[in-house]
Formats: sequence, structure tokens, C-alpha cells
Amino acid sequence: MKPATAMAMDVDAAMMQAGGFGRYQMIIFTVISVMDLCVAWHVMSINLHRCRTEYHCKWDLVCDMKVGVQLTITVYMFGKLFGALIAPQVADFFGRKPTAICLGLSYVAFGVAKVFTQSYAQFMVMHFFMALSQTGAGLAAFVLLCESVPQSSRATVGLVFMNVWSVGIMTLPLLAYFIPNWRTLQLTMVLPMTITITYYW
Repeated sequence: MKPATAMAMDVDAAMMQAGGFGRYQMIIFTVISVMDLCVAWHVMSINLHRCRTEYHCKWDLVCDMKVGVQLTITVYMFGKLFGALIAPQVADFFGRKPTAICLGLSYVAFGVAKVFTQSYAQFMVMHFFMALSQTGAGLAAFVLLCESVPQSSRATVGLVFMNVWSVGIMTLPLLAYFIPNWRTLQLTMVLPMTITITYYW
């Protein structure tokens, strides 16, 4: 059996012979970048949840219940924690691609369901599973990206990929300005994640 380093060198050499960073790698990078953009929007949207939005009054999150507004952050972080713990195990067992697809589409499903929530409890449940799904999908997708490009390109790809997060942070206030209704904004933030279905091919 070859050592792991030797096998990694063989795979990298095969990638370089096949053309290095080519069309396939660019497609993977684009799809994962769109996913990362959605994740950045969702993470930073927590700050919008703290504002006096429609549901702030509709669900009576005032006076003794105002702690519910801050609780959205706690629930979200617990979702990310469970996603980070569970997703790597699932990805190792079922593969990076199936995990990224399933969790990416789960993120969309929970995000759309969140739009139609009629109670604070329903909102929080969807919020938790969205965080779990997007963290798991993001971890699986990033590893898939790193494994799909030659070693010589990984540092550059990783650096450019991280800048996508910054673009998400900068564009969210603009989205929120032009889409003040939180339900419509929620749909706008999650629907682009449907691009994960292209992983199937």
C-alpha cells in the first residue's frame, strides 16, 4: 500500500496532466461561491433579526419576552455547532458531493418553510435547522473544492473563495434596503442555494 503522501502526489500529478485548474474546477468553484454568498447573507441576517421587524411585534417579543430576539443568535449558533459535528461524519460515510447536495437543498427547504412560519417557536425551529444545514453543506462543499483542484492552486482558490464571504457581508445591507419585508428577503437569500442541485451532474 502506498503512503498517503505518495497517493496525494499521484492524484495531483494526474490533475496537472488533465489540465490543472480547468472548466470543471471553475464550475465547482462558482457553485460553491454562490453557496458561500447565501451563507454569508444568512449569518449576517441575524443582525436584522435584532431590529424591530414585523415579527418583533406580531409575536409579542417585547417586555419580558424581548429576550426572544437575542435567543435567535443562540439557537443559530447551536445549529452551526451540530452541523459542524455531524456533517463531517456524514460526508466521510456518504461522500462530499451527496452531503453537499442534500444539506444544501435542506437549507433551501427550511428557509422557504421559515417564510411561512406563523409562530415564534416555528421560526426558531426553522432557524436552527437552517444553520445546521448551511454549516454542513458549506464544510462538505469546501472540502470538495479543495480536493477538486491541484495543490498548486489551492491557496489562490481558498483566498478568492474567502473574499466571496466579504461580498456577501457588503451586499446584504443593500438587499435589506430594497427588500424591507423580512419574508421576501428570506426567500431572496435562500433560493440561490438551489444551485447545489447542479452537483448531481
